Amino acid sequence: MASGGGMAVKEKLQEYALLAEIISAVAIIASLLFVGVQLKQNDKTNQVNACQALTSESIDSLYQVALDREVATLFAAGQAGDELDEIDT
Repeated sequence: MASGGGMAVKEKLQEYALLAEIISAVAIIASLLFVGVQLKQNDKTNQVNACQALTSESIDSLYQVALDREVATLFAAGQAGDELDEIDT
C-alpha cells in the first residue's frame, strides 16, 4: 500500500513538472512576441525621428533663404538649374 501511494505522488509530480514546462514554454513565446512588438515600435519611432530631423534641417535651410537676399538668389538660381560659378558655390 505504501508503494502504491508513492507511485501516485510520483505521477502527480511528473504531471506538475510537465505543466510547469508547458507554462514556461508559453511564457517564452509571449516574451518573444512582446520583444517583437517592441522592436517594431522602436523602428517606427526611429523613422519618425529621422523624418523630424530632416524636416527641421529643411526648415532651417529655408529660413536662411528667407533671411538673406543673396542666399535666396543663389537658391533660386540653383532650383532653376542655372550654372553656378566657383564664387557662388
